[in-house]
Amino acid sequence: MIEGPVGTDAHSAWDVAIVGGGPSGISTALHLQAAAPRARIVVLEKAHYPRDKICAGGIGGRAFRILDKLGVEVDCP
Repeated sequence: MIEGPVGTDAHSAWDVAIVGGGPSGISTALHLQAAAPRARIVVLEKAHYPRDKICAGGIGGRAFRILDKLGVEVDCP
């Protein structure tokens, strides 16, 4: 993971920029990677991870199944 400010020439380094590293952003990045393995993808997130907040206060059962299918482990308290 790259942290810190994005330089002015960074726009040429990526094919796709996804804003938000929550479940939707990560799911989008993983689906895109599966569909286009050579795509250069960056996920931009303002928060530091790991963190205590769960997006929207919780993740439903369907989302758990989708994330599991994508190989994403969710560690719930």
